[in-house]
Parts: sequence; structure tokens; C-alpha cells
Amino acid sequence: MFVELKIALDANTRAAQLEQLSSSTNNKAVLAAIVKNHNTPMCVLEKLADRKDNEIRQLVAIHSKTPLYVLEKLTKDKNDRVRIGVASNQNTPLYLLEELADDFSNEVRRQVASNVNTSIYTLQTLALDRSAMVRIAAIDNLKN
Repeated sequence: MFVELKIALDANTRAAQLEQLSSSTNNKAVLAAIVKNHNTPMCVLEKLADRKDNEIRQLVAIHSKTPLYVLEKLTKDKNDRVRIGVASNQNTPLYLLEELADDFSNEVRRQVASNVNTSIYTLQTLALDRSAMVRIAAIDNLKN
């Protein structure tokens, strides 16, 4: 496992190696390191988005190279932390941020309110949210 983890953490590991490693291990630490590696190809992120482990899906949700169709799927994830990851991703498009702005989780809505790409209209709506932390995040974002 130590060798696998070292390979997954190495910024010089090629995409093909990361893809092969992701198919040959179930070790959570190795899979997390693969997701965090900037060289991880989109096809690996797509596969890892289907894992049962919430933390792995959350890491996929926040990765800058996660494909749009994967973000769309993760927006509907049952786990709050995964949806929080999508809401905090700077590449999440407006229409998904708007969808997440109606999430039942206060923390998901707070992350939408904190995302610099959230529309002014959505921020104005979140500034009236029932949760104080969401309102504060929206107002802070509107000031910037």
C-alpha cells in the first residue's frame, strides 16, 4: 500500500498510471490521493464518482477537472458533504448552483452563498434564507 500511496501522491505520475492504479486498489487513502492528484484523468474521476464511499465522492465533487455531467449527477447525491463539494466547486455552472440554493441542507446553501460564481439574484434570495449562516455568507459575497 505504501508504494501505491507514494505513486498516487506523486505530482509527476502520469494519467495512465493513475488510471491503472485506480482500477487495481480499493484502499481509501490511495483512492483519495488519486482524486487529489492534478494529473488524474476525467475518466477516472467519473468512475470514482460512483464509489459508495462518501469522502471519495466529495473529493471528486470539488476537483477542478470533474466533468459537468458528473457534477450534475453529484448535485443529486444523498450525502450532504458531496453536495457541499459541488456547491463549493468554482467550476459548477450557475444552473446547478441555483438548484443547490434550494437544498434542504443549510451547509449546502451556505456553500452556494459563498461561491464567487453564484448569481446576484441567487445571492439576494439566499440573503433572506431561514438560516443565519446562509444569510451572512450571501451578504458577504454580495459585498465582494
